[in-house]
Amino acid sequence: MNGRRFRTSLLMQLREYRARALPLVMVALIPMGWWAVNFFSVPAEAEPVLPPELESFAAGIGPLVWPDPLEGNIWAMFSLLTGVAWAMGAAALFSVIGSGSRDRRLMLAGFHPREIMLARFLILLSIAIPVSLIPVVIIAGLSTLPPPNIGLVWLGLFFTAAVGAAIGLIVGSLLPRPLEGTILLIAIFSVEFSIPSSVPLRHYLPLYGPQAVFLAGRLTYEPILLIHVLRSLAWGVGLLAIAIVLWTWRVRIFQPSTARRPAGA
Repeated sequence: MNGRRFRTSLLMQLREYRARALPLVMVALIPMGWWAVNFFSVPAEAEPVLPPELESFAAGIGPLVWPDPLEGNIWAMFSLLTGVAWAMGAAALFSVIGSGSRDRRLMLAGFHPREIMLARFLILLSIAIPVSLIPVVIIAGLSTLPPPNIGLVWLGLFFTAAVGAAIGLIVGSLLPRPLEGTILLIAIFSVEFSIPSSVPLRHYLPLYGPQAVFLAGRLTYEPILLIHVLRSLAWGVGLLAIAIVLWTWRVRIFQPSTARRPAGA
């Protein structure tokens, strides 16, 4: 990879996002809207979530701090994770849609699709920082269940944002049109977050690792971390590699074939 070309790609992505201030603000606020709807709509007398349901819900993340968190906290947590994944997936999707012709012009100037896509993902990671930090501040101030490890709460949200962004890049590379891409994103995230935690299949899906890191910081004092961090990193890197391959295929340039000249011409 050429460092100068990568920096140029990065600067071009920054200029593009600078002209999209309002969508970026909306991306940052979407997760909080989803969380607030669940957190503030559950009545104060709601029943707590008791074992064995809670043990199944938090399986594999370490000993629990609180034996009976309220339903409002539990469903709000899932809504927050879904909101972060969806917001970053949508941001990644629309960063790809409509950029094919521009990326082809860069390729004609000597750039590689890998450099362009890595620059795009790096910008998305920088957007993921405030998207994952804002909910942490709100949770710490409003939630009736104080997080025992606020750092892990943020890390889980950041991993969720990163994996969601990688999924969005894949969807944008496969279906570079807004309607079809948005429908596929909704299907992916809604299906994954709808599978109960007790179902073994959930453990092998892209967003399980980030969720487990988040829940470890949210519900436990002695979290089991390494396997979930490795899962998150492996899925993030693997999905990004798939997105690069798909985008390289999408923006490939066909060289016009030269007609064979007749012999003796």
